[in-house]
Amino acid sequence: MRIALAGTLLLCLAWPAEAQDCHNLTYLTGVPITVSRIPLVPVSINQKPAQMILDTGGVATQIARPLVEAMGLHELQSPLRLSDASGHQSDTPLQP
Repeated sequence: MRIALAGTLLLCLAWPAEAQDCHNLTYLTGVPITVSRIPLVPVSINQKPAQMILDTGGVATQIARPLVEAMGLHELQSPLRLSDASGHQSDTPLQP
């Protein structure tokens, strides 16, 4: 109970940062993003170019089987099972 109260108190005391609080910001680099229905970024796997979905909330990088074969990657077995946005499941991680 004390932990819940302490957490609630911390959330109430948290103050959002404002732009003027951020001093000396420097632009370091950028990535070109193509957006049609989904954000795509250019990648290179084994020196072969491709476009991949930019998913900032993803736990792991997932690659479709046709791209796996085109990039010359090798599958391994894994105790983890991942699901993509369409509900397809996989337990085969890749090794370059």
